[in-house]
Amino acid sequence: MPNYKDKQQDLTELNADGNRERGQEGEDLSTSKKTWTFKVEDVFEDIPDDPNEVLLKIPDEVADQAGFEPGDNLRVLWGDQGTIIIEKIEVDENGKPILDNQE
Repeated sequence: MPNYKDKQQDLTELNADGNRERGQEGEDLSTSKKTWTFKVEDVFEDIPDDPNEVLLKIPDEVADQAGFEPGDNLRVLWGDQGTIIIEKIEVDENGKPILDNQE
């Protein structure tokens, strides 16, 4: 059975090259920029005896798809409009972070 979505993408100017990683409006649909939406109470937990801090629980489905493992170094960034950006920090054999801008 033909995949009509792929055929339609091939016929459009935006996706004439067969690019399957772009959405209807040209947005990047690749898994490298996957987003999830959760309720605050589903990902944040109060820390007993510490009213100034909270625990961020990364849901299993997010950790699995992002490749996060227990013990990984993660960078947590607070975006605009209540977004949270979590990035895995790769380290070299000495445990030093590998930065994207290094050659």
